[in-house]
Amino acid sequence: MTEVKKPEPIGPVQQFQLLLYATKDTELTACDVAVLAELTDRYLKDGPRAGFTRATSAAHLARETGRTERPVQKSLIRLAERGYVTIAEQGQGQRGNVYTLPFEWVRATAAAIYAVIKQMADAKKRRKRKRRRSYAAESVASTDTVATLHATYLRGLVTLPTAYLDTVATLPTAPQSYGLPTEGPIGADMSAGTYRVPPPVVTKKIVSASVENEDGESWLSLEFGGGGGDSIVVESNDAEMQAQGQRELEQLVASAGLRDLDDAAQLVGRTVYLQAGRYVPAPDDVQEPDNTQEAA
Repeated sequence: MTEVKKPEPIGPVQQFQLLLYATKDTELTACDVAVLAELTDRYLKDGPRAGFTRATSAAHLARETGRTERPVQKSLIRLAERGYVTIAEQGQGQRGNVYTLPFEWVRATAAAIYAVIKQMADAKKRRKRKRRRSYAAESVASTDTVATLHATYLRGLVTLPTAYLDTVATLPTAPQSYGLPTEGPIGADMSAGTYRVPPPVVTKKIVSASVENEDGESWLSLEFGGGGGDSIVVESNDAEMQAQGQRELEQLVASAGLRDLDDAAQLVGRTVYLQAGRYVPAPDDVQEPDNTQEAA
């Protein structure tokens, strides 16, 4: 009888690799990485709950990361959409959610990096042996050199098709300093080659929209059908925060198919489209009518 090999346990190395890979994802913010770090620290490696995080609420994450709850909630949505966290158990009452983390993807990505590093090292050894055997004093002819991945940064290695569950390890992007992911472990068909595939567009229907005032600031609060929501700053004493809020508001209005927004109620019932946590226009094959009625 063939003995089934048990998977190696998750340890600090895998936890570090997950966070290191996340820092190379250009779609993640500093708040996203801080939230992921806290969830990774709360990952249980032993006991009956091994393989899951401790139940963690947005309030706890805000307290531990030094952020407020709204940015933390946005980070949780973005991390889930990009595949860094998955809700294993929905929280009830004051109890937070239980999450799983993509450590199988971490192992697959690390293995892909090691394989190419080894290939580069072996090629370097072959070149050295060839130079020693050569009668040339200092070098060999360019036509005799061994082809290697000398000019390929390791960041590009994780774009190779590496299985993670039923998807691939990551999506390819332009090379950067060290060969780690620039995209999260989201699914993509890479059978035709290594090319960049954008994150999927997520559809949300707005079921509630209202403007709230808090500490001299105004926020547009949205609730989506099926759960979840968003908050966009409308007015703030912080000029940078207000400018960012206005940009998000413009993207929201365009995504909802409106020309302008006079009242939050105009958004109720509208469908919006998000890609990597940001509002984007409706796809070309989707045409939503404008509900604005002209006076007869």
